[in-house]
Amino acid sequence: MKHLLFALIAGLTISASSFAETFSYRAVEDFESLDEGTVPYYIHNQEEALAINAANSNYREKFARAITYFKGSAGEYDVTITALGELDGECEYRFLVNGEVVGTAVNSRVTKDYTELEHVFNNVVIPADAEIAVESNSVTNGLIPEGDITAYARGRWRTLTIETAAVAVADPADISIAASASTTTPAINTEYVIRLDVRNNSADQTATAPQITMAIPANTTIAPHALCTVDGNNVSCALSEISAGSTTTLTLSATTTTAGSAIFNASVSADQSDDNTDNNTASVEMTVTDTATPQPQEPVNVDLALSVNSNTASATSGQAIEYRLTVLNQHPDNTATAPMAGAALPPGLEFTSSADCSADGQAVNCQLPELAPAQTTTVVFSALATSSGTAEIVASVSANESETSTTNNEVRYSVVVAENTTESTSETQTKIEESNGGSTDSRFLLMLLLMFLLRMVLLRYATYSATATLRAATLPAHQQ
Repeated sequence: MKHLLFALIAGLTISASSFAETFSYRAVEDFESLDEGTVPYYIHNQEEALAINAANSNYREKFARAITYFKGSAGEYDVTITALGELDGECEYRFLVNGEVVGTAVNSRVTKDYTELEHVFNNVVIPADAEIAVESNSVTNGLIPEGDITAYARGRWRTLTIETAAVAVADPADISIAASASTTTPAINTEYVIRLDVRNNSADQTATAPQITMAIPANTTIAPHALCTVDGNNVSCALSEISAGSTTTLTLSATTTTAGSAIFNASVSADQSDDNTDNNTASVEMTVTDTATPQPQEPVNVDLALSVNSNTASATSGQAIEYRLTVLNQHPDNTATAPMAGAALPPGLEFTSSADCSADGQAVNCQLPELAPAQTTTVVFSALATSSGTAEIVASVSANESETSTTNNEVRYSVVVAENTTESTSETQTKIEESNGGSTDSRFLLMLLLMFLLRMVLLRYATYSATATLRAATLPAHQQ
């Protein structure tokens, strides 16, 4: 007890001079109860430590607890348990305040028995006169043989130290607030939104425990919010810490029941000091009307990007070409509704088929599904090359929404079409026949005609000869 008394006197002396308190408790002397856990502690005098008798198999893998009472003032403290590392197991240690576990740690593996290991729990809230306790258990790591089993560490520890938590002196933070409303002319009894943007302008200092306070107009109610409380015409909102260069946005739904001017005055602060307070307040004013004033709608934009490819870069006349149109919605937030892709075909191409598209003359139209942000879709159609040359299609895409950029909505895509020089067998045979003067049948008929003409000539010649001979035979001798 003399150690505790000395610690108390020292703590009071320190407290009087610097508002810091330190309390040291020795395990074997300053704890009034050693058997409040599932199993009891015993005093290991040689090591001046409390331990668990692991030789009793019923005490293994269970927690023992030592209890005493805190004599300091209520506050936040840093708590240190000085444990003893053991070769045969890595025990667990707990610190409890009024029966509640507020800190847990496990010994690291050691190479020498009874090596001192410190387990520190920072910023522990301890009320005045609180019951404080230390627990540990008996475990084995399976490394040290002992009979038919392995040896167990006994959860040994020597001291408990409690000292006032160090309060860090934070660098200044430059925290600012901006206020805006969803409308400047809300109607009475109609909900509108107040938006508060809190920014930490510091280069490296985190703003901890930022707090918004806001005075709201008379006859105005604020919808419940998880971070805010309302007291009459004042609203208080506790935010999470804001890292350097970051912004936190808070939106509150409000309703005003009377017409006229309505002003919201907001301010912000944090744990840190603020060298620039000019930006710590903001106001937003609106005119509440008897009837609602239509508000212009902001246009919804998308960013569709089109790409085109085909199954071939070159073709011949008479060949079908397959075209693929791929559309990507590059907008990070907005969905493209009723998107449409299409292509204008040149005279040398003729639309043939598609599961996704239809054609109206030389215009191909493809209805696409709705495209969410970062979503892609592809449509396919085929066209027949009817003549040689460069066949260039002009493809485009659009949607119900306007485009943030139209430079990626149109693509010109070309395929080189060559003349088809392959001739059919019949065409070739016809040309051969023409070059040879006709077919075999034609030659045969011509030969028959010639033979007939020759026969007629010979026949006429024979008839003439016979007639001449007959005339000669009938003439008088003097005439022959």
